[in-house]
Amino acid sequence: MFKYLPYTLLLLIAVSSIATAKTTTDKLPLEYFFNRSDIVDLKISPTGEYFAGKVKIDGLFQLAILERKTMKAIQLLSFTKDKSELYEFGWLNDERVYASMSTQAGPLDKPRLTGVLFAGNIDGSKKIQLLGPHGNGFYFYGAHTILSRLKDDKRNILMELSSRERSYVHKLNIYTGKVRKVAKSPTKRASFMVDDDEQVRIAIGFEEEDGIYSTIIHYRADNRADWQELDRRDENEGRFMPMGTFDEKGMQVYIAKGPAGRGIYHYDVQNKSINLIHAIKGEEDIDGYIYNEESKFIGIVRQKGKKEVELFNPKSKGAQLYRSIAASFPEQVVRFRGFTEDKNLAIVKTFSDLSPTSFYLFDIKNKKMSYLLNTKAWVDPKKTAPMEPVRYQARDGLEITGFLTRPLGKTKDLPMVVYVHGGPYGIKDEWGYDSRVQFMANRGYAVLQINYRGSGGRGKDFEKSNYRKMGAEMQDDLTDGTLWAIEQGIADKDRICIFGASYGGYAAMMAVVKEPDLYKCAIPYVGVYDIAIQKDESDTARFKGGRKFLADAWNAYDEEFVKERSPIYHLDKLKAPLFIVHGEDDARCPIEQYEALTAALDKRGIKYESMVKEHEGHGFYDLDNVFELHQRLEKFLKKHIGN
Repeated sequence: MFKYLPYTLLLLIAVSSIATAKTTTDKLPLEYFFNRSDIVDLKISPTGEYFAGKVKIDGLFQLAILERKTMKAIQLLSFTKDKSELYEFGWLNDERVYASMSTQAGPLDKPRLTGVLFAGNIDGSKKIQLLGPHGNGFYFYGAHTILSRLKDDKRNILMELSSRERSYVHKLNIYTGKVRKVAKSPTKRASFMVDDDEQVRIAIGFEEEDGIYSTIIHYRADNRADWQELDRRDENEGRFMPMGTFDEKGMQVYIAKGPAGRGIYHYDVQNKSINLIHAIKGEEDIDGYIYNEESKFIGIVRQKGKKEVELFNPKSKGAQLYRSIAASFPEQVVRFRGFTEDKNLAIVKTFSDLSPTSFYLFDIKNKKMSYLLNTKAWVDPKKTAPMEPVRYQARDGLEITGFLTRPLGKTKDLPMVVYVHGGPYGIKDEWGYDSRVQFMANRGYAVLQINYRGSGGRGKDFEKSNYRKMGAEMQDDLTDGTLWAIEQGIADKDRICIFGASYGGYAAMMAVVKEPDLYKCAIPYVGVYDIAIQKDESDTARFKGGRKFLADAWNAYDEEFVKERSPIYHLDKLKAPLFIVHGEDDARCPIEQYEALTAALDKRGIKYESMVKEHEGHGFYDLDNVFELHQRLEKFLKKHIGN
């Protein structure tokens, strides 16, 4: 019945045959790093009898159902025949699951929700498209969020539906798709909060005027009452963001500029008083939340070098439970992934820089932990190089953070790859297991990752204040990080290469024309080489918001700026060998970028290596192409900065 399911999914805890003897100096095969996980996420059913799992089948994520006691896959729920794939999933009641769908231009692109929501029974019956065009259910094309699985109603849920113009809450029948409106937002583009009695009490709206975004909070006493404006402030006044659930007096809110400074507060909606729950020190953003068995937030995760958990009330029952579990996983990030309805069982998720994500089942009543699976069970933490947080000062005094991964057993005078993340704005390098970084470290290279100015993790001001600084201050941060590694004796100044994808491809190309003597080679991958092409050919330019971003952040409509900041216009300074990689179907950084760059190089008689693959988008999906890319990358690095 399940002959098409991957072998590792059927066994789940089987260790791949590609794992090798535990010696730290082994050169591991490409498959060790780039073979994909068959299953990447698990959620437990309300009764605890089953797991729902996000699995990769024929290159696309789909939904599998597994028996908890046997860990046997009993059903695969496939909802579409197109190239959309499972994005989010979960349990609607004891017998029924949901699946929201997404599409992606490539692995480097963010998934785009299609607005389509499916539901089905775990035996494969009664499948229905609940939301989206051309379905059996409610025709709604936009974003959706499940607000509440109604405690005393197994056939309906509360669903938040948002379009560009307005947001609503509907009671949605999960078997028929029929809906009944419960609430309409008082502003455009709002999100909602419900209380413990499942009354829609809070609407969080966003408005934009002259490029300034404001957050407007509305409140009502119950579903029959009118909305009242509770708070309004623009982004310059600091964020005011409700979080968690609504209790009898009010709600938890994150406030960037509160009376006691930045922190988590409790906001009393009756008298509009606020009391500090947890102070947030430092500039690092909130990366994630820790919640208890009642789905109340009890802590936050922040990246202060490594990921760190801050609990609001360490003496609370939920915090004590969390700490007791976390103590079993030192040097790892631990999060709850869900609880059964009786609160007796919990899925626990862990990860670190040395190990990919693992899942465990915790029996709360009996205080017993059971291993479920590691998403890459063949990875041996003893063969993994640690990711070290680093800090240095840029030339203007700004502190820049990043990560350094060194080959096991080696610390000084290393050949080094500066590996630049994409984005550039709002994206950041994260502490955790990274297959490509580990591959390069295993091949003997130090890998330096830099969260240059404009990267995520340090607040919106840090991002927006660094608009239009690509090729200038943002580029200097990379240069200064490279020089720092040389000064510390980590990197051999004569063996440094720069590599990056998307914006990282732009930065890699810009690096070798701006600092022609610093880098001995460059690997620009699906990058931007002429900013003007982005405004004319990229998918970003197809939408009003995208065109505004290109104007505001990239200054893409200013011809003089484009020529100053695009590496294609400065090839006369180029000295370093290039390995240029692109996908023919890349919508984000279109193939015209590659064609323009290589044409300009050909015109100047500059030789280069290249790799272009058809049917590939913003980053390579096909595993054969992924293997070939890294085989060639390895040869290219060895040739120019080899060890």
